[in-house]
Amino acid sequence: MDTGAFFALKVDSDVNHRRANRFLPRILDGEFGSMITTDYVIDELVTLTRMRVNHTAAVKLYESIMSSSSIEVASVTTNLRSKAFEIFRNHPDKEYSFTDCVSFALMSSLDVQDVFAFDAHFTHFGFTLHP
Repeated sequence: MDTGAFFALKVDSDVNHRRANRFLPRILDGEFGSMITTDYVIDELVTLTRMRVNHTAAVKLYESIMSSSSIEVASVTTNLRSKAFEIFRNHPDKEYSFTDCVSFALMSSLDVQDVFAFDAHFTHFGFTLHP
């Protein structure tokens, strides 16, 4: 799961809020396997929520994700960060964020093809974007 998907699920005013919430039951039913994200995505999400909503919402969102039994938060290791930087360095023509590159590297290492996101960069890198 990417930052935009988490944000859209929780923020009613987000342009993708309805689409995200219509798609969520498919994830919860296990259609795509277990949910995984990275601590970099969580960092980006908490910051985004703090800036666009407020501090209280950011704290609640962090706590709900970290206490969830259905979401695995992978810590970015030195090896994963190195692979992400390789992707970042080798694509100067793309506007990939470093956090996206970390997600690309993790997904590639786990042979994951499906991503819950609203960021077309995932399709550029060959993943299947949902919803």
